[in-house]
Amino acid sequence: MKIALITDSYASMDTDVAVHVGVLAEGLLRMGHRVLIAMPELGCDEAIQEGNLLRCDGKRSSTAEGVQVSRAGGRQLEDKLRAFRPELLHIHTLSATGKAALQYAADSEIPALLTVHSLRDLDKSGGGFSPWALWREKKRLETAETVLEQASGITILSDAMAQSLYQEGVQVIGQRFPTAIDTELFYPGSASQSQQQSLARSLSLEGKTVVVCSGCEDGSIYHFLEAWGRAFSEAGSMRLLLLNREEQEDDLLSMIHSLHLSRQVILTGHLSREEMAACYALSCCYVCCAQTEELRLSAVEAAACGTPLLIRAGSGTATVVENKINGFLWSSETEALDLVRRFAKVQGPGREALMKMVSGTVRTLTPQNQARAAEVFYQSLFA
Repeated sequence: MKIALITDSYASMDTDVAVHVGVLAEGLLRMGHRVLIAMPELGCDEAIQEGNLLRCDGKRSSTAEGVQVSRAGGRQLEDKLRAFRPELLHIHTLSATGKAALQYAADSEIPALLTVHSLRDLDKSGGGFSPWALWREKKRLETAETVLEQASGITILSDAMAQSLYQEGVQVIGQRFPTAIDTELFYPGSASQSQQQSLARSLSLEGKTVVVCSGCEDGSIYHFLEAWGRAFSEAGSMRLLLLNREEQEDDLLSMIHSLHLSRQVILTGHLSREEMAACYALSCCYVCCAQTEELRLSAVEAAACGTPLLIRAGSGTATVVENKINGFLWSSETEALDLVRRFAKVQGPGREALMKMVSGTVRTLTPQNQARAAEVFYQSLFA
């Protein structure tokens, strides 16, 4: 089958959407499908195709990924899709990029599956009060709603996302779309001791007990950092390692300084995929404090490396947790930090047994298994 994956985030591989699309493409290619990945890129006057990656002209936007195709980029996308002649589109954005792809699907009479990764583009809280800001937010909402209405089918990655879309009156395909990670990169022992030591030196973590925490766009990280400061002393060995995107850095640094946690909380900045594996291996546990519906694939990667999970109950990432097997769900910061203390004490053979148990819960989440399950979703659109 010829499949086009449409996304606003791929090349940098620093978002959950990018990682999801990359792993899905890998699995589909291994299963013998022909795959085109299409994305916007700023300053791309002409469409550029390198292998199975297509870059079209993009512009900055107030959408979840911060970029979408420009008007010219939308035309480039449609032209290149006509040349590729996909049998199906799989769209991963609610922006103008998804809208342009849906126009091609309608014109070509082919199905278009939509996976909703985030509800930020359906947020009605607004982004300002100037006439320009109000108009921009109105267009964002109209575009997102159009993509939802015109997709042939809608899938989600978490139970929390399904519930939120149901409350918005959006009908989704019954089962969650399958999740997968790069299982050849993330597994117990995948990061060598020298890789771990190198990362520890670069982040000043030598001799410290490390907890890795996913970044989040909601205000919950502030409350978690406040609780961390109360729970652990500056002179102690506990260190919180925050996975962050570049555009979050200034806000996070300001927050950390205001809470006097500069010695205890460390921002990773951009890490390579290999460094991510070393990061998980260094950590006694992985914490996700986000309250949103989004699924954090870093949690799945951490579990694959044997790092136990501490995930906020009711969040999208709670989908990953098999309670008391690969981690725990928590409802308060006090509860989460009590669990952190317990995992920080696990050493030696106990640590090895824990890693084996945790990693076993996600061992089947391979790109090939994801592609096989995806085929079922795709075929259902032709029924």
